[in-house]
Amino acid sequence: MTEPLLTAQNLNIEFNGHKVVDSLSFSIGREKVALVGNQVPANP
Repeated sequence: MTEPLLTAQNLNIEFNGHKVVDSLSFSIGREKVALVGNQVPANP
């Protein structure tokens, strides 16, 4: 088995003082992957 492209362990995210993600862990394999979401322009 090959190594994953990306691994995250125990990921926690807070937004405006509210925990929205608690201890998320995942791995993304090396097959074809696409991330889809809103496009927000970067600040100059």
